[in-house]
Amino acid sequence: MLSLQVLYFILLWVCPGILMVLLKYDTPKFNRLTKFIPIFLVVCMPVIGPLYYSEPLQRLIILYSYMFLILSYTLATFHQFNLVKAVSIGGLICVLSSYLWELPWLFKNAVVVGWEPDWVLHLMGLFYFWYMKDTIGFKKGYPTKLMIALFLGISTWYMFYTGIGPNVYDAVVWNANNFMYIRIISIFVVFQSLVLPIREMNTIEDKK
Repeated sequence: MLSLQVLYFILLWVCPGILMVLLKYDTPKFNRLTKFIPIFLVVCMPVIGPLYYSEPLQRLIILYSYMFLILSYTLATFHQFNLVKAVSIGGLICVLSSYLWELPWLFKNAVVVGWEPDWVLHLMGLFYFWYMKDTIGFKKGYPTKLMIALFLGISTWYMFYTGIGPNVYDAVVWNANNFMYIRIISIFVVFQSLVLPIREMNTIEDKK
């Protein structure tokens, strides 16, 4: 569907820029809307449930939308961020994780197929990484490195042994449920890598 493709393009290429701008904009004006996020998630489930299984690209958009709202609510409620900043950080976590989860797949294709021109698009992931490193920061130390290494190692092993052929871009396969689990885990990995800097960032904001 063209409308889904347009929405996907906006989410992938336009929204990250908006989120980066929002990270610099901190205001409590919209904090009262935080309490409506879990209500929205629950109320929408009966409608979104059937949609999740109807269209592969729809499934992808729904998954990241839900994870984005959950992260935003978590940051606003448990880390005491203003909602605007919570939305920005939650969205950027989803953006960066969307590149992280694809690294094992790219590695598999590199071994089986070789270089592919569209890999250049994944260099954007490095841009988002450096931006978040400079503005938020990542936890340092071996536990974080070990967590990321284990995720990439196990995911790569999984990619090699799923039985799915190399260089597959069919949406039904790319957005299959078994890959959705890897996407969710990658969001958790990125979030855990940022937890301590996020707390420190909020402490600094409180002191200003």
